[in-house]
Amino acid sequence: MNEAHFHLLVNHFPITGTMLGLLVFAFGLLLKNDTVIKTSLYVIAGAALLAIPALLSGEGAEELIEELPGISHDVIHEHEEKGELFVWFSGILAGLSLFGIWVVSKAQAYKKAILWLTFGFGLATAFLAAQVGNSGGLIRHPEIEAQVSDLKTEGSASENEKKSQ
Repeated sequence: MNEAHFHLLVNHFPITGTMLGLLVFAFGLLLKNDTVIKTSLYVIAGAALLAIPALLSGEGAEELIEELPGISHDVIHEHEEKGELFVWFSGILAGLSLFGIWVVSKAQAYKKAILWLTFGFGLATAFLAAQVGNSGGLIRHPEIEAQVSDLKTEGSASENEKKSQ
């Protein structure tokens, strides 16, 4: 397994883990269930930890593919910048999550404020996670950027040209 393969393997966990953890967190807040809240905060903190190998393997992945035909260095650079920012956001969110676990366990007076702050920061982190995933997908998936109908139209035009020849 090379670094590009490893990067593709691990990069989904911090993105989907953050989003899944946030979804469970929302249910925990709505249900006012401390067990669900704590579980979700552990998931979010774990997802943040997995952002580290995704970031560290990104440079090696870049080295392997940057000279391939059809690969844009600008798209890779944008993905790298967003990935680095995501790791920082994830780290802060992990810290807030771990603090939130402690607050829930100790039933502090400011529990509600800390949990809603964590949820709000989690939403911002999830939004950034989506941008990181999308920018990574653009490196090798042009169908993400173009409308699928446009790609079908282009394909039909190419087929029509072949038929007329």
